[in-house]
Amino acid sequence: MNQPHNDKVLFKLDVKIAFNSIRRDTVLQEAQKHLSEIYPFIWDSYSLKTSIFHGNFSLDSATGVQQGDPLNPALFTLAIHEVTSKIKADLNIWYLDDGCIGGDPQTMLTNATMIRESLSSIGLEITNSKSKLLLINHTDINKPQTSKLYQDQFPSLSIPDPIHWQLLGSPLHLESAPLHLKAKIKVFHSITENLELIEPHQAFFILKNCLSIPKLISVA
Repeated sequence: MNQPHNDKVLFKLDVKIAFNSIRRDTVLQEAQKHLSEIYPFIWDSYSLKTSIFHGNFSLDSATGVQQGDPLNPALFTLAIHEVTSKIKADLNIWYLDDGCIGGDPQTMLTNATMIRESLSSIGLEITNSKSKLLLINHTDINKPQTSKLYQDQFPSLSIPDPIHWQLLGSPLHLESAPLHLKAKIKVFHSITENLELIEPHQAFFILKNCLSIPKLISVA
């Protein structure tokens, strides 16, 4: 497909249950290279399976980094660094398991397939339905061509209108800010209404510590 030079895309990748799925041998290998001072502690934490209990039921935890571990973000980032550093793009930004690459449509598709294959080798999977493709400077003729190019490789990929474009929870167009703010307020109303269903002290604690500006700009 012949693409005009000014046609660009942003491809936002969603990694499926990433922190629970990353291969621990990869985590340990990268930790040994980059965190040698505390590697014995990391080895002791992740070299063996651990058991998770619920009543009489137990499950072996053999993959991923543990939720609540302060080293969790650093270990995960180190484990995917080799993949993300191979990307050749005008834009290549990652916040833990949320990635965004941008540039020429064909080049970004090549990058995206490389990322998918490389992540698969370390236990991770891209969720097509939660990933998004943003089409920039495309004509009405080129939009369907680029859309098909990506959806052939990533079925059920979402291609939102510009009014819905956002990155890490923030709108990318000034005119779309009211729409995003309205959606956030709707979530706030739902949460505050549900606070009436729990014990007052617990509700106050959640209201005081959780429902604030960080929640408003949360990527979730």
